Amino acid sequence: MGKSIEEAFPRTVYVDEEQEREVPKESIVFGYQFGTGAPEATEEGDAMEVDPPVVKDKVFYTPEEMKAFRTFNINPSIKILGFKDINTIPFDANVKRTIFIHPNEAAVTGSIRTFKALLDSMLKKQKYALTRCLFRRNSSILFCAMLPQAEVRDPDHPNTQIEPGGFHLIPLPFADDIRQPTVERSAHCSPELRKAAVDIIERMRYGDGYELDRFHNPALTLHYGFLQAEAFGEEYNPEDDFDDASAPRFEAIHRRVGQQLDVWHEALDQDPEAAEMAVEPKVGVKRKPGAVDELVVRAHFDDDTLNKLTVEQLKTYLKAHSQPYSGRKNDLIERYRPRTLDDLNYHSDLSKRLRSLAGSGDFPHMLFYGPSGAGKKTRIGCTLRELFGPGVEKIKPDNLRRDVGMYDRVVISEILKEIAQTQQVDLNAKQRFKVVVINEADSLTRDAQAALRRTMERYMGNLRIIMCANGTSKLIAPIKSRCLLVRVAAPSDQDMELALRAVAKRERFDIPDEAAARVIQDSKGNLRRAILVLEAMKMQSPDLNATTQIVKPDWETYCYKVADLILQEQSPQRVMDIRAKIYELLSHCIPPTVIMKTIAERLLEVVDDAIKPDIIHWAAVYELRMRQGSKKIYHMEAWIIKVMSIYKHFFYGMDMEDFD
Repeated sequence: MGKSIEEAFPRTVYVDEEQEREVPKESIVFGYQFGTGAPEATEEGDAMEVDPPVVKDKVFYTPEEMKAFRTFNINPSIKILGFKDINTIPFDANVKRTIFIHPNEAAVTGSIRTFKALLDSMLKKQKYALTRCLFRRNSSILFCAMLPQAEVRDPDHPNTQIEPGGFHLIPLPFADDIRQPTVERSAHCSPELRKAAVDIIERMRYGDGYELDRFHNPALTLHYGFLQAEAFGEEYNPEDDFDDASAPRFEAIHRRVGQQLDVWHEALDQDPEAAEMAVEPKVGVKRKPGAVDELVVRAHFDDDTLNKLTVEQLKTYLKAHSQPYSGRKNDLIERYRPRTLDDLNYHSDLSKRLRSLAGSGDFPHMLFYGPSGAGKKTRIGCTLRELFGPGVEKIKPDNLRRDVGMYDRVVISEILKEIAQTQQVDLNAKQRFKVVVINEADSLTRDAQAALRRTMERYMGNLRIIMCANGTSKLIAPIKSRCLLVRVAAPSDQDMELALRAVAKRERFDIPDEAAARVIQDSKGNLRRAILVLEAMKMQSPDLNATTQIVKPDWETYCYKVADLILQEQSPQRVMDIRAKIYELLSHCIPPTVIMKTIAERLLEVVDDAIKPDIIHWAAVYELRMRQGSKKIYHMEAWIIKVMSIYKHFFYGMDMEDFD
């Protein structure tokens, strides 16, 4: 039987031409060889100087050789190089995280005995060791100071260990890593100043000690106050109703240590060290208590979080703008929202029908639908006020979280069942039934709509449902058949101009015709957006004119940038960049459908007419998939990649029918 064939591995070898032997890689000099070889010996006995071999090609090293260069071919170990007095270790040597080591008898037999002998000897002689450490094969070599630590045990319980015995490995900096930070000279107070401070501290001490029971947790106290106000439906103002027992009592402090503070200030003025270390005060504009920046108010208004401002801040803002500032916080926030059907500026015929419906004895379930910003929620509020009278102010908005996803059926049915199973407790109410308003009803899943249909049938005697949606195509037929459909159309340009001028009149400024026309054109029938744009223009330029720029929302500008990125380059790296921007928009609570619609509108403005139908078609396809799925980013990214493919193939003149 013959021997098995062994596998051969090729390797690069450098051979000296003169001596005909293999040259070690570490003796090779990279470069070019000029002139002849080694010089000849002049006298007998002179040693010949031999130049190292020179090659013109690149020297290749194996991975094992590269690791050997990094670790100097040293195995992981700790090697003691010498010992020094423990007092000679420099303070600035401790610039990196230290490592504590202790023996492991299970891994190395006899290590505890050797370790303890070395530890006891170094503690006795007060020495520390200089060591060369390599902790892992792929790590760099460190030179460390090995500092001993004695074992400490509890005197009352000898078996209890407080601190273990072992060594601290302190990585030492190299010669070019010694840091010399600038140390500022600290100020030393005079004995008079120190004595005055001690007197203040002594007089501020509690005679019978600090008692925790005397001071309640301010955070919990504030939390319980809000809970109580929420339970009783009251308004809770922390500035008036909350007393923080842990806050300093400045009047009592002044009565106790007022004289001592005067003595301390006199000693401080006479101290030369304090005068030398004095800092120039910053010059700034002092804000009045309760003042609030107008930009902050606008940001809260855009985010629908004005309720986070205090009552004093809202009153101060309204007073500065010459507006009525009396009432509760909700009244201050809803200052310009119409309260009754008579206050509405447009769709007067619809207001008359709603008033007649509210006055009749049979009030049905209703579905208000129409474009965003047409006034659906405002008309629902006015209808409820016409239906229940002033008692409608007792309504409590309960925003359902958007992340319930497929479980909205359970949440909707449980909430409505809990509300419908109880009778109306307000004896002064005009109607004996309750009303639940569901915003964005077209976002409910099919299961949630089916559960809502059964609830509407079963609890018709105690409950009425008013739904608000942008359209009816996403609602099931049984829901639409059980509701009175009320379409709220977008206001016309004349209606929007009247509304804008009414707001400007109440804010006491005039709006030019050119500015009003530009705002109406930019808002595209959305009255809420038009009012916000008008407010932004007013803040940007107090004197409105025809040249005042239209201020677009930041998220819309961000979507336009995403659309431009799609058309600039079509590559995997560009997809990754766009993914990060999409995540940024989603993290700021911009709805995915709004993001896709805004990007599509921007694309349709700049692309060729030949590919516009394809962009619209695939936007509709992926929007449907996005609504059916749970991960919105997947379908948005798939649509963006599809648009990139369409645009790139069109740009190179390729037929897309073969790629569908």
